[in-house]
Amino acid sequence: MTRSIRTAVLLTTMFSAVSVFAQATRTWVSGVGDDANPCSRTAPCKTFAGAISKTAPAGEIDVLDPGGFGAVTITKAITIDGGGGFMASVLNPGNVNGIVIVAASTDQVILRNLTINGGGSGLNGIRILSAKSVQIENCSISRQNNRGIDVAPTTVTQVVLNNTVLRDNVEGLGSFPQSGGSVNLTLNNVVSSANSGHGIDISVNTKVQATHCTFTNNGASGLISWGPSDDVSLDTCVLSGNNYGVYAGNPTGTNTTVRLSDCLITGNTNQGVFLNGGTVYGYRNNTIDGNGGGNVVTSSITQQ
Repeated sequence: MTRSIRTAVLLTTMFSAVSVFAQATRTWVSGVGDDANPCSRTAPCKTFAGAISKTAPAGEIDVLDPGGFGAVTITKAITIDGGGGFMASVLNPGNVNGIVIVAASTDQVILRNLTINGGGSGLNGIRILSAKSVQIENCSISRQNNRGIDVAPTTVTQVVLNNTVLRDNVEGLGSFPQSGGSVNLTLNNVVSSANSGHGIDISVNTKVQATHCTFTNNGASGLISWGPSDDVSLDTCVLSGNNYGVYAGNPTGTNTTVRLSDCLITGNTNQGVFLNGGTVYGYRNNTIDGNGGGNVVTSSITQQ
C-alpha cells in the first residue's frame, strides 16, 4: 500500500470515528466539563448547547454532577435529564429564553430534573414553538420576566407536565398557539404559585386536562381560559389566594368551556369562579367558598 493510500485510509477512519462520536446516542455534561470534549462519560461537555450537536436524534443528554449548563435551542427529538439528588441548572437572565424547542412535527422532546432560573430578567424558561410532543418532568422554573413556560406552536403539539413547579414568574404557563397550531396540555401534580400575573393562561385552540394541581397566590387568576375553542378540565385541583380562582370566557370571542370536579376554590380576593361569557360545568364535590368578592352565581354553573 502506498503512503498516499495509507494516508487516505487513515483520514477516512479518523473522520468516521469523529462522525460517530459526534452523534452518540447518549452524551454527558459536567460542571467541570469542556465543550471541546466528545461529551462521553469520561470526557463530558460543559453545556447543553455543546452536547446537543454531538447527540444523535432521539438520543439523550445526561448530567453527571451539579452545575449550570446554559441555555439551549432544541431542533430534534431528544431527552435532557438533569439526574437526581443535585442541581442541574439553566440560568437565563438578560431577556433571553432558557430552552427553546423548534423541532419537527414528528419529534418528541423530554426535559427532566432541571432547574431553570431567569434571575428576574429572563424571558421564558421554556419556549415551545414546534414539536409533536414535549414532556416536562420534575422541573422547577422561576423568576422569568414573561412566562415560566410559553407554548406558542405552529404545529399540533402535546405538552405534558408532571411534578413541576412554576413560581415567581410574570405568568406560570401560557398557551398561545400560532396559525396552524393547537395544544393538548396535560398537567399532573403541577404547582403554579406566586406569579405576578396568571398561574395558567389559556388562549385559543387549547385543551387542558389538569389533575392534582395547585394554582395559588397568583396576582391575577389561578387559571384563565378566554380563547375560542378552549376546553379545560380540572380534577382534584386547589385554586386559592389568587385574585380570581377560575376566570372563564371572553365576551368578544367564542365561549370557553371549563369543567370542575373535586376542586377546592377558596380564599381568592375576588370571585372563586368568574364567568365572562364562558360555560362552567360542575361535577362531584366541588367546594367553592370563602372567596372575598363572592363565590359564583350558582345558577351559572351547570351541575352534572
